[in-house]
Amino acid sequence: MGRSVYELVLLLVPGEELLALFEKSVDSLKLGKVLKEVPEIVTWLTKIIEQRGFFPPNLNLAGELYRVPFLKRAEGLYSLLSTETKSFKELKKLTSLWNEYVRKLFPGDYESLALDAHHIIESRFFEIYADVFKKLGIASEAEMPCMAVHYSSHRLSPRNMIIYDKPTTWKSIIEFFFPHIKDLGRPVSVEGMSLTKELMAEIPSSSNLTFEELLNAYQNFYRKTAWSEKLEAFFLKIRNDLGLPPFPLK
Repeated sequence: MGRSVYELVLLLVPGEELLALFEKSVDSLKLGKVLKEVPEIVTWLTKIIEQRGFFPPNLNLAGELYRVPFLKRAEGLYSLLSTETKSFKELKKLTSLWNEYVRKLFPGDYESLALDAHHIIESRFFEIYADVFKKLGIASEAEMPCMAVHYSSHRLSPRNMIIYDKPTTWKSIIEFFFPHIKDLGRPVSVEGMSLTKELMAEIPSSSNLTFEELLNAYQNFYRKTAWSEKLEAFFLKIRNDLGLPPFPLK
């Protein structure tokens, strides 16, 4: 990068803009508190700029000072949510926290950016296979494994499926701070169907399947999406825990 922390401070917080913002602030105490975080924020930005290899072209730290601490927290949270699976009760808390950040950072894009907890094997099958789930240490629907997906793809029709087609001044900022955004979007969709409806169509609740056949059906579905790599290890662990053979690649 070749920029020192001092140069980044000058780049991110132009002195005249910062002074003007501070003088006009109706809440100077709150602003002063935020300003104390600037050295830590610059260190954090330096690190992710090096990782991404570029600087977000629209970022004006002075003009958006209130947002930056939330961006810092949200970036780490989104990275976690894009890679890990957790129980429904755990993930619901984390997606709720993300959604609070979205309300503060991108209120105009809330419907597109909000996250939901999606049961990898849906909760409608818990009672049917309760004995098998208990062998896996899953005693209730709240303990079933979930992953974060965008609300717009989980429950709504594809009219909002491509979340960044609409113009937004924050598009480049979102792409910079949340590079895994597409990993939680909707890589594959059937026209007119949400993820939930698509799964119900492909794996009906009335299916008379063994648990291994149910795993095969879900794994086959996810292999058609960008979630495949993320979920292969998840399904392999379940199979190993139950003494089932791996599901062969087709």
